[in-house]
Amino acid sequence: MEEIDKLRFTTFTTTGHETLKALLVVSGGASALFMTFFGTFFGNKIASGDALPPNVQSLADATIYFLVSVSICMLAHGVTFLSHFAFYERWKTSGTTLMVLAGILGLASLASVIVACMKVIDGIRGILNIGV
Repeated sequence: MEEIDKLRFTTFTTTGHETLKALLVVSGGASALFMTFFGTFFGNKIASGDALPPNVQSLADATIYFLVSVSICMLAHGVTFLSHFAFYERWKTSGTTLMVLAGILGLASLASVIVACMKVIDGIRGILNIGV
């Protein structure tokens, strides 16, 4: 492998890892925030099985999307490890396939965060009775 190819590979993998870490921090932090919010303000309703107010349901949905994003991001980290292992073993086709899969998983995680943010906006608008 030429020196420039090694540099490209290192840059690509480092950027990918940092992006996955950022997604994991954002999704995990938002999940913790919303779970704390619901536990504090709606813990009794949730424990008794009562339905959440309609304007708050969107925020509950956002929590699920953030948790899905965390799960997908963790899976992407595992696939990235397998990709590096495949490249280490000189299984270029497998390594490339796994790297592409990790990228797709990263995009899916990002999409889940975007949907969650849209749900948060809807929930806040509902709580504040702002119609758009």
